[in-house]
Amino acid sequence: MVGQLFAADKISTIEKQVDKEIYRTTLGESNDEVIIGDEVDSSTFKNKIKFTKWNKEESLTIDFNDVVAGNPFEDVDGKTKVKDKDNAVRFYYDRNSDEVMRLGIIWNEKPQQNFWIAKLVGYENFNFFYQPPLTQQDIDEGCHRPDNVIGSYVITHKTKRNNNYKCGIFAHWYRPKFLDSAGNWTWGILEYKDGIMTETCPPEFLGDPKTVYPVRSNADLGYTEDGGSEVTIGADLIYVFPIGIAGADAGLVTKIAIMTSNWGNPGRTCRFGLYSKTTVPNLIRDWTNEGTCSGAVTPTFNVWDATQSYSLVNGVGYYVAYWGDTGTVDLTYHSETYPGRSYHVHTYDGSTNWESPYIVDGTDAATKRYSVYVTYTAAGGVYIPFQIIKNEKTDYNRGIYLNGYYRNPDTRFAMLRRDKIAKLAN
Repeated sequence: MVGQLFAADKISTIEKQVDKEIYRTTLGESNDEVIIGDEVDSSTFKNKIKFTKWNKEESLTIDFNDVVAGNPFEDVDGKTKVKDKDNAVRFYYDRNSDEVMRLGIIWNEKPQQNFWIAKLVGYENFNFFYQPPLTQQDIDEGCHRPDNVIGSYVITHKTKRNNNYKCGIFAHWYRPKFLDSAGNWTWGILEYKDGIMTETCPPEFLGDPKTVYPVRSNADLGYTEDGGSEVTIGADLIYVFPIGIAGADAGLVTKIAIMTSNWGNPGRTCRFGLYSKTTVPNLIRDWTNEGTCSGAVTPTFNVWDATQSYSLVNGVGYYVAYWGDTGTVDLTYHSETYPGRSYHVHTYDGSTNWESPYIVDGTDAATKRYSVYVTYTAAGGVYIPFQIIKNEKTDYNRGIYLNGYYRNPDTRFAMLRRDKIAKLAN
């Protein structure tokens, strides 16, 4: 029997709860609970799955009951499968790894329609950012995006970021595959709109005489802070990244973290800093002594403790800064409309000789959000993070208050008084 779970309790398989038609497992480094079935009405099985995160503070439920309703059973392969009223296996759940839940429909014969639809419950609290194919400019700038990330969705919380929320990523819904019983496969198409996720199989695959039924879909949901894409950056450059935090909400900053990988190259010597977001950014803290970024092939957070905590100023936005020596390093990111990184050419000498004020030599397009976060002790305040502000009587209609600034649709920044922000928000 599965009892009450705490953050440290790990379930490495899918386990049925005694006397109830629900199943449980855990995912992610914090062992966040995942529930298959309906907790509210557990007397009969409902084909839905609830993902929780941040010690159950947030959740997202995916309802497949209109796709396949039926009876569950535990198969010998460790998967939980669902039979329909005709006793045919039509759906499955598979804890593919500690980080990934795999699920999907099973077509035992050519279906009448080549797609299936899932209803999302709790979607209002999240953003669903589509990850498109890279442009030639992206490729020329050193970006790379795995095939299963192309066409996927990064799901982020609308307001929660930094501290234990890290980059605010709730989950990553990867591009699905459709596979037949002979091992043939093709990529599927994932499309999100207004709380509905649609997964489509190319009709030519379903109608191909070489396709051997049953055909199943592999839809992977990953619990990771990795944005899924990476860009290689060079040496002797200071990079700065805007962070989703403003002084009124910040208090004392104690840690800075950035996710990197080196694809087998040695760890890169570097320093971290913190810049204030003024007209011309100024260095306000040389964060640490020299450190070494992770040399791991897989993306890994590098966390630097403050040699001295820093108290952020009310209403001022901030940048995390990275300054590295010779060699390259990969930074992880996901596609999102957001102020990108900028850089300044500055020879690395291992000292505290940062460039201040910071002169911008080049910038990203505002389409990348990097895996960067800070840890801080909140001091309270009225900061309104990532909130859409609508007021037809002002010039600020449909802008976004971001990092202590009001972001207009034409991408210009203008400081607003906090009392004015409060009046505009509705």
